[in-house]
Amino acid sequence: MKIHSNELISQHLAQIIVSISSLMQDKEQKVRKAAAKAVHVILEVTPEDKLQPFYNCFLTNLKCAMTNIDRNIQEGSLTFLDCFLKQKSELICSYRDSILPEVFSLFSKLQSSSGLDRKLTLNLGSKMTSVTWRINIMSRLLQLLPKVDEGDMSGDANGNHNLYEATKSHIFPIYKYEFGRGLAATADCFGIHHNDAEANNALNFQIMSFVPLLYQTFIEVLPEKKSSKSSDEYTALSEEAAAVLTCVISTLYVLWKYYSKTEEYENLKEVLLKPEARRFLSHLLSNFPYCKSGSTMFKKSKSQIIPNMTTDDKCTKENLMIAYIYFSLATTCKLQKDMKSELQMVTSFVNRMLLTRKDLNKTEGKLLVEFLKLCFIDNTTKLKKFGIDLRTIIDNTIIFYTHSTTSEWVQRELFAILLHIANVPTLNK
Repeated sequence: MKIHSNELISQHLAQIIVSISSLMQDKEQKVRKAAAKAVHVILEVTPEDKLQPFYNCFLTNLKCAMTNIDRNIQEGSLTFLDCFLKQKSELICSYRDSILPEVFSLFSKLQSSSGLDRKLTLNLGSKMTSVTWRINIMSRLLQLLPKVDEGDMSGDANGNHNLYEATKSHIFPIYKYEFGRGLAATADCFGIHHNDAEANNALNFQIMSFVPLLYQTFIEVLPEKKSSKSSDEYTALSEEAAAVLTCVISTLYVLWKYYSKTEEYENLKEVLLKPEARRFLSHLLSNFPYCKSGSTMFKKSKSQIIPNMTTDDKCTKENLMIAYIYFSLATTCKLQKDMKSELQMVTSFVNRMLLTRKDLNKTEGKLLVEFLKLCFIDNTTKLKKFGIDLRTIIDNTIIFYTHSTTSEWVQRELFAILLHIANVPTLNK
């Protein structure tokens, strides 16, 4: 298809998309594989504004493939989803409220027709295990969630695009939104009319019902609680279990960061404080910190569509995410009886890492900076009440700053934190 001119593809784009998208549900694997290549090329060469009017055709067939009774077609739907995530990912993310229910249905089902609670399903009749299948789905689902890497909503909250969906409204704005926002009086009455609040509520309900599935998925692969485990001892996970840990904790971290800037923050905290969530957190912390076992290899066959799960042997990123989420939860919610000992366990890990690790990568360094800001800028008084030895963390942070080989950005952020500490009398004693 690349040998044809863009003009020729543009002239016949509607017919091409209708024909190619229907092949997502073809029974022949070779046909679906060829169709996936064609979809990738279409997305690559077609401008977003030209693609927008026909995007629902892609999504309709993709959702049908995800819910097809043929297990092979369901598994193949992830290949097509990868095409959309790799090319113009912002476009499919703008439809996340529409596609998430089908993604959830790939590895779970509703417990009742009238409720939102879901339970995990087994991947019967497939060459890959249920755990591997869930890793496949959760890794893609993580890419569909709102982006928080840049410290803001990355366009998810504001979404000022000059693209409008005819399926939501037949009324189109007569001005550019970014200019209309500057008017003295509101000009929203001239804009597109659809209920954003209703769409956001639907998305929030879906995500809140999905969070408990993360607990269930993790507990299935987590080793049983060790009765004699010390706080300094790592829990070794197989490659497969480590991949589940990455998916589960990364998803919780993204949701926590995103919803902390929205009105749904209290709802997420409520979900994380339910009895099931408390059991999960207790189970998570009882085995904390984690590392990868070198004895078990994660074998991939041709039928498995496992993404590249880049997790270092010490699971540093995942352990830091757990530390950040748990400290955030403890400082924003009513302290539970067993939280103090768990907070001490997390603190012990952070102190040990500051003394022994000198080569954190960009992501790990960013997480460390977020954790230290949480301790020394936002919640100093609360953490002291919890019995956290902040002075030791400060001393170890100074040692890490002096001897580490992290990026220049991390060094600047650490320096700014230490300057803040120097200006707070209660911290620099």
